[in-house]
Amino acid sequence: MAPDSILQELRRRTPPDLSLEALCVGLHWTVATTARGAGVGAAFRDQDFGLEARDVPGAGTLVGQPVVEVAQACLGAGLAARSAAVAMLAAALPADPAALPVNAKELLVGYGAKGARVVMVGHFLMVDWLREANLDLRVFELPGRLQPGDLPSTELSAHLPSADVLAITATTLITGTLEDILARRAPHTKVILMGPTTPLSPLLFDYGIHHVCGVRVEQPDVALACAAQGATARQMQGLRRLCLSAPGEGLL
Repeated sequence: MAPDSILQELRRRTPPDLSLEALCVGLHWTVATTARGAGVGAAFRDQDFGLEARDVPGAGTLVGQPVVEVAQACLGAGLAARSAAVAMLAAALPADPAALPVNAKELLVGYGAKGARVVMVGHFLMVDWLREANLDLRVFELPGRLQPGDLPSTELSAHLPSADVLAITATTLITGTLEDILARRAPHTKVILMGPTTPLSPLLFDYGIHHVCGVRVEQPDVALACAAQGATARQMQGLRRLCLSAPGEGLL
């Protein structure tokens, strides 16, 4: 599975005449809007990962341009631009009526109640709560972003074969590492892609993902204002948590 294959397929499915209506690359969150809706992406920076900072291609001229063209240019640039690409591709998706108001925490608790071993890629706000619930949980994070109890992402490969559930942060779409993680999972593993950056699209089922847990931006103006004013995950407003599950999976 090639890097960015998921994002490139989302781009191919985007109407060629759909234009970017607004874009805010904030301190913590990126928000994009189109005539179809709005999308969110975590705002990453190259320098946060020890990389040389790169420009967002065409910054200041992007609004009004076709999403397919802007996204393609941004995917070939730095992390800030890639965050924008993910947000605008999510904003280009039609609303899926099959999405239900269930969040990833509920799914993980359900799997944990069945004795599942959960491997989580990315440290979420819910981690302490999940640990207190006595889930068989291992959390992996980038070496420079480790929090107490986390394991370095360099050790992830050794734990993938034993994972009953693999919960992956959708920021791996931004860093370009999602496809590699999916390629190394065990055949029996249930996969959850989670976090506000997650595109709510059934396309992801084609890549071996069983549950797609993200958000729908119900108040784009509010989300744009929050992002522009430096809102953290706890402060973001105008969003609703939703989940899509692959046929036959259901919700626990």
